[in-house]
Amino acid sequence: MLDGIGDAGALRFETLTGEYEPQPYQFVAPVQITPAVEGTMYALITHWSSASAIEAWRESAGYRLLPALGDVSSETFVPAVEDEPRDRLRPDRLQRDWVLAGHQPKSRGPALGRP
Repeated sequence: MLDGIGDAGALRFETLTGEYEPQPYQFVAPVQITPAVEGTMYALITHWSSASAIEAWRESAGYRLLPALGDVSSETFVPAVEDEPRDRLRPDRLQRDWVLAGHQPKSRGPALGRP
C-alpha cells in the first residue's frame, strides 16, 4: 500500500541531521487521543519535494487503497522560515538537533552548528 510513496516524490525521512529512516515515511501507531472517540488512530508522516508531489501521492493507487483500513484524512503543513537565531536550529531552519539523554546518535559526519 505504501510501496509507491517514494516514487510519488516523498523525500527520505530525516529524524536527526544525517539520520534517515529506511523508508520515506514514519508510520506511527496507535495515536491515542483522550477521550477516545472510536477505534485506533494512526499517523503517516512524510516530507515532500513539492506540492505537486503531494498531489501525485493523493492520486496514486496506494493512497486510494488507504480507506480499506478505515477513515482517512490528510493535512499538509509547510514549515515557516524563522529569521531570528535559535539555539540548536539547523542552518536549513527546519529542525532542532536535540536528543534524549542516553540516546547514541549514529555517525553523521561533521556537526552542523551543534554545541
